[in-house]
Amino acid sequence: MRTPVGTPLSVLFPRSPEIGKNLQFDKIETIEQLAGLTDTQIQNIGIGGRQFTDRAKAFLASSTDERIKALDAALSSKEKR
Repeated sequence: MRTPVGTPLSVLFPRSPEIGKNLQFDKIETIEQLAGLTDTQIQNIGIGGRQFTDRAKAFLASSTDERIKALDAALSSKEKR
């Protein structure tokens, strides 16, 4: 099995790891994959699908400094577990 290249979903959902796990069930493993979903794929996610993809697109459009802060927050959240 090949691991997709991109930013892990845990960066986008550091306080809600279950969201990332549910998306992985649909073979969505990175923020880049989530941002690139079609309308049909978003509908297949169900409740929150549009919100999740909008959040992924906003993350990718954000500045590098904001991305670094999000990565740091995700890492510190993971270390606390």
